[in-house]
Amino acid sequence: MPRSTSYHQTGRLFRSPSGQDHLFEKSYEEELEARRGHRVECLGLKFENDDARRAYFLRKLKAGLDELHAKLGGVSYTSVYDTIARMTAIEHWPIGGERELKNLAERMRHAESSKDLLQRWKDEVGFPQGEISDILNLSDPPYYTACPNPFLLEFAKQYARPYDPSEPYHRKPFASDVTEGKGGKIYKAHTYHTKVPHEAIARYILNYTNPGDLVLDPFAGCGMTGVAAAFCGAPDEAFKSTIDKSGKDVAFGARRAILADLSPFATFLAHNMTNPRNADEFVDAPHALIDDVKNEVPSDVYGCPLASYVLWSQVFLCPEYTTELTFGEVAITEDGAISSKFSCPTCGSSITKSKCQNKHVTYFDDLLGSLVT
Repeated sequence: MPRSTSYHQTGRLFRSPSGQDHLFEKSYEEELEARRGHRVECLGLKFENDDARRAYFLRKLKAGLDELHAKLGGVSYTSVYDTIARMTAIEHWPIGGERELKNLAERMRHAESSKDLLQRWKDEVGFPQGEISDILNLSDPPYYTACPNPFLLEFAKQYARPYDPSEPYHRKPFASDVTEGKGGKIYKAHTYHTKVPHEAIARYILNYTNPGDLVLDPFAGCGMTGVAAAFCGAPDEAFKSTIDKSGKDVAFGARRAILADLSPFATFLAHNMTNPRNADEFVDAPHALIDDVKNEVPSDVYGCPLASYVLWSQVFLCPEYTTELTFGEVAITEDGAISSKFSCPTCGSSITKSKCQNKHVTYFDDLLGSLVT
């Protein structure tokens, strides 16, 4: 669970005592004041400000989670029809239609006998392991929930364009090669496996959809499809020029997106990559984190004062003399590049990483009660 911290204040967080404002920019305090007084509309409902919106939907999310735990928690699985009856009685969480419920109850039957109905249901729908308070603290409903989102149907009804069978589909297949670099600021904001630059995804969205359409990515990862959907409404000039030169007839304009992934960490990244953040608040957060943990880190690890960074490196054995080689010391050049070949400091032989063996250490793990290598 997140804990309260004393945030390091940057120079722009509050007005100076003299009353002099920064030229052309509001202080973070002023932006917060303006945000509190700005009325918002969400899923057809109007709220005094965004905090009121979040509080309203958090109450709805909590009501659903509480009901699930109350009606399914501690209840043993007895039969498919008993399970259907109990789940049909749930009022504050979308459970599904009759056919979906029957299939779900059938799958739940094959779980371990020690699991109650709640855990069986969670396992089937991809519910994360965590307390209700954890889920609520991480969530920003209805836009993001740290669990299966119960507001998706309402969102789709509000923003999706209904399918019209009388409207002919006229999109040509996208058959062009796509090459986009991985050096952009958005791409480099964080690492994630199988990550795709949003500019590449935007080409497909522009080809197959219209502005205002709803895009679904059920395997969203860190949310680059959502970034691409928004990027279609505010592309940079270089991207627009590339599209214009391709001769493709596309309509620029933002699309909305529904992003889903089994990984709670992935959806957390996706939420933060697709929602605007105050720049000062974003800069201030790392300072708060450093202040919060720097006194808890052993001095023999990071030293004092706090190190700028720590490099964790693989340790190999030289194939000639079996001496230890710290990869970060022998393979990284003065300009920071990683060399494909490097020399053993003991024997001087030229070797590559593929020829080396990993150095293994065996020790007794007190928690596991056994030797670990």
